[in-house]
Order: sequence, then structure tokens, then C-alpha cells
Amino acid sequence: MKSRLYNFITFNFINSKNSGFLTVLYFIILTLFILGTLLKPGYVFLLDFVLAPTFHFNFNDYLNGQNLFASLPLNFVIYFLSIVTSVAITQKIILFFIFFFSGWAMWRVLPAKLGNLSRLIAGTFFVVNPFVYERFTA
Repeated sequence: MKSRLYNFITFNFINSKNSGFLTVLYFIILTLFILGTLLKPGYVFLLDFVLAPTFHFNFNDYLNGQNLFASLPLNFVIYFLSIVTSVAITQKIILFFIFFFSGWAMWRVLPAKLGNLSRLIAGTFFVVNPFVYERFTA
């Protein structure tokens, strides 16, 4: 029988009924740690994700072939969130969910037979990897 300390260190305690909650909590804390200073008031200027104070969305541009349809879902999200909040807060919400869902989805997609520790390490590395770091510091 394995000790409680071993189960805690190897994340076997997550096999209980609250496994989803603890995993979500872990990736929320990891995301807040990554985005720490980016969550301050104001805009975040990133290489591929720069937003203006007002966001104008024109569906006719997509129908005329002036924009790619690949950006349509993101533009819908930005447009509808910017109606409720400011564009700066919308940007921070989207950044939070990008990091959170990428780590959680990696944990969720991997088979349970790998064990929780390896799934958490894979999810953590999927969020914190050299490519993501380079895109945020460029």
C-alpha cells in the first residue's frame, strides 16, 4: 500500500472525485503566474495580438473576400466581449483562456493510464514552452 506522502507527491490524490476541480485550480494558478504583470490595467502589446481602443467588426469584409474566415471566430469573441467590457479587459480575458485551456486540454486529452503526474507535466510544458515564450517576448 502506498503512503499518503507518495500519493501527494505523484498527484495520485487527484484520482478522487475532485480530480477535475484540482486540475482546473492548478491550471488557473499556473495561468495567473504566467500572466502576472500582463494583468495590470492597460493594453498588452504582443507580436500577433494587438488591439485598438475601439474594435470595429464588419461582416461584409468577410463576404467580399477582404479578410480571411480564419479570424472570424476570434473577431466575434472580441466584438461581443468588447460590448460588455473594454477592449483591454477583453484582451486579458482571451489571453487567460488561451493559456488555461491549452494546459487543461492537454491534461484532458492524454490517457489516464499515463498517470496524473505525467499528464500535469505535459500540460504544464504545453503552456510554458520556448515557442510560447518567444512569441510573448518578441
